[in-house]
Amino acid sequence: MCGCNDNCSMCYDCPPRSTICIPRGDALRVIVDVRENTCDGDLYDLGGVSEIVFVAADELGGEYRIVKRMSTGGVSVSTNGYQFYFTIASAESASLTRNNNYFEIRVTTAGGAPKTVLCGVLSSPQTMAKDL
Repeated sequence: MCGCNDNCSMCYDCPPRSTICIPRGDALRVIVDVRENTCDGDLYDLGGVSEIVFVAADELGGEYRIVKRMSTGGVSVSTNGYQFYFTIASAESASLTRNNNYFEIRVTTAGGAPKTVLCGVLSSPQTMAKDL
């Protein structure tokens, strides 16, 4: 983990941390504002990035459960140039086996430099009414 606190006030040299919550078996569109190094930093221009990747795993270094890539159409950049979005499908969230999982989002600049822009917890609580 990057060592940042939950409200990002000390996230100067590492990516901001966040929590994404999706009940298991639900679908969710995730929209991400990309900022420079801190939650309240300058907007990061996504024009010219060659790749954006979202991965979710059971734990840091664990098995990947969900992978989304801009290069395969799973991640799209918004027209404003500093946001991107992707959808976690219901089958993908159903594949999660833990209530708390780990995620990272990384962009690759046009020059090939990687930049982790967000990391944190993918919360996926079990639901009771999913099969009604």
